[in-house]
Order: sequence, then structure tokens, then C-alpha cells
Amino acid sequence: MSTTCRHSYDLNLKLKIVADAEAVNNNREIAREYGLSESMVCKWISQQHVLFSGELKMTARCTLMGRYQPKDPEVDQQLVDWFSNQRRQGKNCLAVNSIMIRLKVKELSSDPDLKASPDSGTQNGNIAMQFR
Repeated sequence: MSTTCRHSYDLNLKLKIVADAEAVNNNREIAREYGLSESMVCKWISQQHVLFSGELKMTARCTLMGRYQPKDPEVDQQLVDWFSNQRRQGKNCLAVNSIMIRLKVKELSSDPDLKASPDSGTQNGNIAMQFR
């Protein structure tokens, strides 16, 4: 059995595959032609009323992925500038850690009730903190 990876398909491709499958009336042939599984083609055909109407909704998690919106863009930009300055100084400065970033955010922010959480803010090169 071959291993397959998950792929994301755009709406235009799905609509084209559904139209081709309706014209040929053979899901297996269309699936082979596009490199898909037959069950995927059948699923899209059964969902064609949703696909053609444009009522396809993204889940809440998908809408948030990759779309970081800072609550205070000015503070965020000041934090980026400060972090870049610390990195430029290199050996002459302490290493920047998450606690230092949290304290700097609290120092820069005008909101006294701001809570900067230490989780996931420094992952993958992203220095911004999540604000609650």
C-alpha cells in the first residue's frame, strides 16, 4: 500500500474535478488523472452543492493559523526593534530569553493589566508574545 500525504486543494481545482467527473461519469478515471483517491472525488461530488454555492466555511482554528494580529501594533514594532538591537550587539549583550521579552512588553505597553504569556511566543523565530 502506498503512503500518501495530506494535501490542500483550492476551490477552483475541486470544481474542475467535479465537473470532469460529472462529464465522464467515471470517478476512478478522474482520480487517476489528477492523482487523487477515488473516495476524495466521491466526497467532492457529494459536496458539490456546498462547493458551487461558495458556502464553504473555514474552521476557527484554520482562520487563526498564520494570521497573527497584535493587539497593539506600536508596542509590537518597538519590541521587534528592541530585539533586533539586542541581536546586533551580539557578544556585548545578554542572550534574550522569553522572560526578558515579557518584561520588555510590559515596560513598553501602556496597558497596566497586560498579561504576556510565555507559551509559543518564541517558537519558529517569532519573537512576539501572545496577549490575553
